[in-house]
Amino acid sequence: MSWAAEELKGADLGDKRRNQRLITIVEDLSAQPNESVTQACRDGAAVQGVYEFWANPRIKAEAIISSHASSTVERIKDHETILAIQDTTELDFSGHKSKRGMGPLSNPEAKGLKVHTVLAASIEGVPLGVLDQKVWSREKTRSNASKQKRQAIENKESIRWLEGLDLTQGLMPGLTTVITVADREADIYQLFALARQRNSEFLIRAAQEAGSRVQGEESGMGTLSFLARERNFPLPPASFGEVVPLFEAIRTTPVLGKLTLELQRTPRRSARNAQLSVRVTKLWLQPPASLQSQSMQAIEVHVIEACEENPPEGDAFG
Repeated sequence: MSWAAEELKGADLGDKRRNQRLITIVEDLSAQPNESVTQACRDGAAVQGVYEFWANPRIKAEAIISSHASSTVERIKDHETILAIQDTTELDFSGHKSKRGMGPLSNPEAKGLKVHTVLAASIEGVPLGVLDQKVWSREKTRSNASKQKRQAIENKESIRWLEGLDLTQGLMPGLTTVITVADREADIYQLFALARQRNSEFLIRAAQEAGSRVQGEESGMGTLSFLARERNFPLPPASFGEVVPLFEAIRTTPVLGKLTLELQRTPRRSARNAQLSVRVTKLWLQPPASLQSQSMQAIEVHVIEACEENPPEGDAFG
């Protein structure tokens, strides 16, 4: 049995011939990923089969992802802790003259698709497989930014982060701890407030300053992350200190230790070692003003900052 047949053995596309066609396509395209479809396929019949497979409305992407996700979960069972890395990317098809179903991207002049993926990996960084993937096109006419902020989370693209977490928790083996890792786009209060299992943690890069305000036990940008532990606590007593902006709160925390990071050369900086100051504290993350009327409560979080205090001019790490 080939690796593709083993990986996709749980596929159910409604017909055994479709299941086999999927395996053949994956075998051919993965063997020559840099080639076009016509060059990668084993023969003319296989080429025709690819295009018929892609055009078949009975074949759903969710069914294909589901079969791969099942195999991913089997690999996860060998690990006590795994990372569930969520991220959104864009597929730009602006240069393709013949296309349908595309929507605007971050650049409103560009047309393409948005893709949100949940990738499972070991704590050593070895990929274990995809747990979920959503593909969609934005509406051609979008509401203005202020109106979008007032919309319910269910009506925003941000709901993908919550859906990804919910699905991940549902797939996790009972004894496996999962740490959801995400960049600034996931700095969403509703994500922190979502009900989580005890073996479910966060490591999310902070983006909000005025919107993410905290009430800390100590009243007194580098890589700043939330490590959310427990949630939906009642508001802390007033003796805990005044409400201050997040970045200000972590910056008044004593340095816990130093960390040296070897930086690779990039077009924007030279290769060098960066010495980071590490700060860690526990804070109460308050709901944004727009949600305080919905009985949202403060959430206890741990905040980590790894910051280069004195970077070379014009060559900062972050």
